[in-house]
Amino acid sequence: MPNRTYALEWIDLARKNPETAKLLFRENHYTEIIAIEIQQSIEKMLKAILAYHGIRIPKLHDIIELQKQCSEYINLTGFKIDDLIEINDYYESERYPGPKFDIPTMNEIKKNINVTENVTENRIQLIEEEIRNNSRISLIDLSKVINVSKMTIYRDIEKMKKNGIVKRVGPDKGGYWKIIDKNEK
Repeated sequence: MPNRTYALEWIDLARKNPETAKLLFRENHYTEIIAIEIQQSIEKMLKAILAYHGIRIPKLHDIIELQKQCSEYINLTGFKIDDLIEINDYYESERYPGPKFDIPTMNEIKKNINVTENVTENRIQLIEEEIRNNSRISLIDLSKVINVSKMTIYRDIEKMKKNGIVKRVGPDKGGYWKIIDKNEK
């Protein structure tokens, strides 16, 4: 059974890490610390997806394994698996004392901050799922469920319309959303 409340708690936690990473990056802080923030953001967002789908959250930090589990429910985009492998290594090698083989460079950190933002911004699929569950859902209700502003939902819906994913049938009040089948395009 989906647990939206629990998922939103994970999302709220996941949003803090990239902001911290960006702040530390701007201040030219230790890259190994920034790397952990990047890994933690992706881990928490993946766990949010599992919670959203009612899956028990595994007690592991391996984002490759979490991504595999999430792929059964959502098609994550905006990154390559090699990016996740690199980010996954941050957590394992940078979190604890011991030999450090490679401390991440600032260029590597900048690239992976972008990867993190892509993973944490996979709202389109969440919106699509909400519309499938309730075609009469309002933008305000979508913003509450997804836990973003109404303006963010509006922009996402406009992008979905432009990409032929969804259309509005009828007026704003009294109408409904229709997910466009791939065969209709």
